[in-house]
Amino acid sequence: MNNKTINYYNKYTKSFIQTTRSVDFTNIQNKFLSYLPSGASILDFGCGSGRDTKYFLKRNYNVTAIDVSEEICKEASKYTGIKVKQIDRGMKYRIIHKNFKRAEEYVVRKAKKISEEYM
Repeated sequence: MNNKTINYYNKYTKSFIQTTRSVDFTNIQNKFLSYLPSGASILDFGCGSGRDTKYFLKRNYNVTAIDVSEEICKEASKYTGIKVKQIDRGMKYRIIHKNFKRAEEYVVRKAKKISEEYM
């Protein structure tokens, strides 16, 4: 994500949150959770307003929330009650898949299935 985009979200945080937080994603959230065991860990990468993070937390999932906009992270932290981490664009991230192989294919396949059902 480039600086122009980040600056946009930092500048328009309040309006972004007002237009996204109240959108009802209950069906999609519940479908997503149906693939996870109770209490699973969820990485909400690009958590935005914190809407989904809060939904998952209320259902006793362990959530790590991350976004690129400093201002959105602050607001999402207030809303969710957890520390929303700001992505450090200078660092490189690696994902370690301990419990299953070919995780990327699995996630893409499940995301496609969910989007086909609800979009």
